[in-house]
Amino acid sequence: MPVGDVRLLRHLLGRADPEAEAAFAAGKAVVFDPALLRNGSTDLVLTSYGEAGEEERRVVPVPAVAARPQTRTVQAVLPRAAVERAGYEVTLEALIVDPGEHRITPGEEEAIAGDLSRVYYSLSIYVERGPQSGVAPQLLALAVAVALVVLGATFTATGLAAADARHDLAVMHAVGATARTRRAFVAGQAAIISGAGVLLGLLAGLVPGVAAAWRLTARFGTAWGWPLSPEPVTPTIEVPWALLGGGAVGLPLLAMLVAAAFARGRIALPRRIA
Repeated sequence: MPVGDVRLLRHLLGRADPEAEAAFAAGKAVVFDPALLRNGSTDLVLTSYGEAGEEERRVVPVPAVAARPQTRTVQAVLPRAAVERAGYEVTLEALIVDPGEHRITPGEEEAIAGDLSRVYYSLSIYVERGPQSGVAPQLLALAVAVALVVLGATFTATGLAAADARHDLAVMHAVGATARTRRAFVAGQAAIISGAGVLLGLLAGLVPGVAAAWRLTARFGTAWGWPLSPEPVTPTIEVPWALLGGGAVGLPLLAMLVAAAFARGRIALPRRIA
């Protein structure tokens, strides 16, 4: 559970809350889960170890108020005064730079990392820069593999459908359909087959993908939360809509164009023996 000043509270809330900040400045804890608040206080469990390694736990009621953060990364934050009133000392474990006050540049990150390594070898800095533009190489490679599978299955199914529709194509030729019309017929088959396959694939993969991301991010937390608490946090779900949308539209279009380009324009009419 993090201990700090009003700036830490504002950072964890993701916004300014005058009432919570006033209570925090008065020595009250701020909890982010109303279920932890009972009769205007919350229980602080303090653990200490004796010389023989025996564990001793104390439950200290701390006056508290509840506040709702934009994203819950920890369960509560304590003022320094509340910990000192319980008879414990506060030691520095991490320094956090609120991106709302200052955004660390790559040059500053490199300089700070160098200074920390000279102080002690295990000291480090982590800068959460949020989602970066572009598509990850692994995701791009997966998208290419999926596209090849979809196109291969589409052309196989389209070839079989065209073979079954040979009689229909012959009838179209007999009634005056041009080669362009017959190619459009085959291209439409390819578009329908690939479009249905892509749509079903997206629906089938979206649910387990969201479920897996929900479990992983809810269990291990976000980058901003990791140095503060291992408590469960608000899940982070980021769906690559641009990539999925491009595949849903681009793959059927590509299949349609390729099928139209390789479809036979001439039809061999069946011969009748009188």
